[in-house]
Amino acid sequence: MKFLNSLKEYLSDIQILIQDRNFKPFIRPIVAIVLVFFLINLLNNNARDKVAIIQKRIEAQQAEVDNEREYRTAKAKYQNLLSKLPPASQKNEWMLLQLGSIANRLKIQDDIKYVKGPTSNFGILEISTANISGNLFYSQIGRLVETIENNPQFLRINKITMDKQGDSFLGKIAVKIEVYTAFLEEHKVVGKASGRK
Repeated sequence: MKFLNSLKEYLSDIQILIQDRNFKPFIRPIVAIVLVFFLINLLNNNARDKVAIIQKRIEAQQAEVDNEREYRTAKAKYQNLLSKLPPASQKNEWMLLQLGSIANRLKIQDDIKYVKGPTSNFGILEISTANISGNLFYSQIGRLVETIENNPQFLRINKITMDKQGDSFLGKIAVKIEVYTAFLEEHKVVGKASGRK
């Protein structure tokens, strides 16, 4: 109650001063309040600028971490791909040796023949092809395709054409398969994957 009475007195004093147009008692507090607000605003702007700078540094560091992670992932994929590519020193015979080994494992070496196809360049890779042809049963074609595609080193089928022989549903089928692999042209490689750690 005492507080409310004193507050009423202060307010009535202020009202009297305003009515008499006596603003001198208000000048100091108003100037002080303006200065305090100015300082608070200045400090707030400085703090905001510092926070913005810190946020930019954090974002830059995060971008650097992300770039490093992406680089390491790409490097691992690249090295994994390189480990699956056949050795460049065996360009001429490697594919035919692989196809011969697959034919022996599947016991179809007498039913098919394979010859080296054309070679083309694709960036730092040399794409080498081979053509397989022969008369096989459906099950033999399936095992041949599966074995080629699951070869531990890079060997892929590009095209298959089949032509049924005779009227028998279970008879042999004339099949032609185009297989390809990729060799790394080492003289074209700039900065191998092991160059950066």
